[in-house]
Amino acid sequence: MAKKQAIKRRGRPVRLADHALDKQQIVNSAVALIDRDGLEGFSLRQLARHLGVFPTALYWHLPGGRNELLGEVAATAFQNVAKPFKAGDDWTVWLRELFRRYRTSLHGHPNIAPLLGAQLVSNSGVNPKLVEQILPVLKVAGFSGIRSRTSSTVR
Repeated sequence: MAKKQAIKRRGRPVRLADHALDKQQIVNSAVALIDRDGLEGFSLRQLARHLGVFPTALYWHLPGGRNELLGEVAATAFQNVAKPFKAGDDWTVWLRELFRRYRTSLHGHPNIAPLLGAQLVSNSGVNPKLVEQILPVLKVAGFSGIRSRTSSTVR
């Protein structure tokens, strides 16, 4: 089995020959750096240095730049919070479990928590993905007159 050989090019960071960069690797590294250093101490340059690539390489995988990356970071850190609401589920139990999972994620990623609020509410209002997950629960709970841009009014 051949040993991994480091490639050194003019002024470029050292990378392993079989080391391929992908979007999930970038996001996971960003989560780790933000957890360690906080959001204020995080930068794309620092992330690129950590991954051993030029900062521009990050844009190949995340064309939206820092904002897209931070959205992916929030989604990754809180990916297990919202479980689907199924017909016949008790909405009070579902909400209680939702908030427990949310609290667990907050404790696991306290430096990422400020990103979540920014991702839930965008310039155009509440995130449609969140609304689509919450609407069935609100309907069972008896709320009416709530409407999202992607669905009809809950009655």
